[in-house]
Amino acid sequence: MIGIIGSGNVGANTAFFTAEKGVDHVRVYDLREGLAAGKALDMMEAAPIRGYRTKIKGTNSLEDIRKADVILLTAGSVRKPGMQREDLYDVNRETVQSIARDLRDTDAKVIVVTEPVDLLTTLFIRESGLPSAHVMGLGGFLDSTRLRYLIARELSVSMENVSALVVGRHSDAMIPLLDY
Repeated sequence: MIGIIGSGNVGANTAFFTAEKGVDHVRVYDLREGLAAGKALDMMEAAPIRGYRTKIKGTNSLEDIRKADVILLTAGSVRKPGMQREDLYDVNRETVQSIARDLRDTDAKVIVVTEPVDLLTTLFIRESGLPSAHVMGLGGFLDSTRLRYLIARELSVSMENVSALVVGRHSDAMIPLLDY
């Protein structure tokens, strides 16, 4: 099972895409009563039209997520216009700390998506006590994907025909590797 913490845009879309690909059953958690369950119901009602059999369930109990094989942490606020990623750290820090403490005993691999990804991934590892090999951030992958899109758009070619790799912290200082 894949567990997703946060049923906002990123969490809900991840659940939907995971279901369509048939990767595994999905459990979506959100603090807000009924939100994850409502979104999961919407996605399950779309299953006959979209042609997937993957089950998506919503919950407001973190206990239902703890036994997942992979947990994606998407909970938190998004950056507002003019806000720096580092400012967002102060906004999302407590949420990530709390979730990390609640997941101290999980055997799942955790993927941190909450911004700022790099800083919060480090915080999650420290607060959860999980082995660092069990926790990763999505920042570099996301930046590489964005670069692929921009190159494909500029050259008017398919994104499948473009390779790109970005390294460094998810910030304005990231470095595209030109040979890739």
